Amino acid sequence: MDHPVFLWSMPQAPAITEGFRTWVRSNPAVAEFRIAEMRSLAEVPDPECIATYLSTALSGLPSQTTVWLFVDLAPFQETGFDGAEGLLLQCLLNIVRRGQIAVKLLFGIPMLMTDVLMDRYPDPGYRMLPPLFFEEIPPNSAPLYGLVLCGGSSSRMKTNKALLRYHDSFQFVHTAGLLELFCDRVMISSNNTLPPGDCVQSDIFPDDGNYTGCGPMSGLLTVSSHFSGISFFVLGCDYPALTLADLSRLFSSRSPDCDIVCFYRPDHKVAEPLITIYEASCLEKLPGYYRAGGRSLRKFMTEHRVKTLVPEDPERLQSYDTPEDFTAFFSK
Repeated sequence: MDHPVFLWSMPQAPAITEGFRTWVRSNPAVAEFRIAEMRSLAEVPDPECIATYLSTALSGLPSQTTVWLFVDLAPFQETGFDGAEGLLLQCLLNIVRRGQIAVKLLFGIPMLMTDVLMDRYPDPGYRMLPPLFFEEIPPNSAPLYGLVLCGGSSSRMKTNKALLRYHDSFQFVHTAGLLELFCDRVMISSNNTLPPGDCVQSDIFPDDGNYTGCGPMSGLLTVSSHFSGISFFVLGCDYPALTLADLSRLFSSRSPDCDIVCFYRPDHKVAEPLITIYEASCLEKLPGYYRAGGRSLRKFMTEHRVKTLVPEDPERLQSYDTPEDFTAFFSK
């Protein structure tokens, strides 16, 4: 699956906030690519040469997690992405987007340059980070994997909801892209065939036949059983209005004294189980809950320490389940 390219508007280029510096110091899987200092590569921006350079630079970083590659674009304020450095940046984007290097690419960019970047290098995979993202990252968080649930029958929509296009890509691809910011890996739970080339087959998990009659809980049971001790950020594929800012609020609310972080829908007076972080501390008890007859994720949540957040805009948590919902999305 293609990795999105993340953009972070630095507060005062080239200054980096203290939160970002703390994140870099505490995260062993962060590398910095200094384009302005790589004159030899910039003179002849050969993709193979750049890929070799990156592979060497990243070889000492942890292999069990996806590596972040940070690029400070502040120096381009003077050149405007012209010249050899601009060609080098284009090569870097192409390499990452094609999956030649398995990294999450993060551009630190002055706010006034964002439109210039997008005009010069159009890319539907750009994701803008919430401004305070690095200030709000919870310290010493346990490993977190993402899980996109798209294994339902989509009977009300009358077509596979995972393959609808609300944005520039299939909805399951867009959803996975949102989770990539927060997660070391992202898995797909699907009982349907997904287009080749849009996902890595090893990341797709059909429901285990041992878990039946429990709806989306079967996807979480299946995938979490393969990854002992891992927490999961679970997201249904039928929430096209969700934003990175919404998910960032959940992510920044993780703490050792809670097992589950979720939104509470005041309009429906219920917790939302499919836009939720389930910590490993509760997931280890999920198989036992199922064996005891439990079939509801929402009821399972009530048996654990839950931190609930009220959404800034409840409409962004709406599940789009019918053809009428799909049409209405584009009229908002």
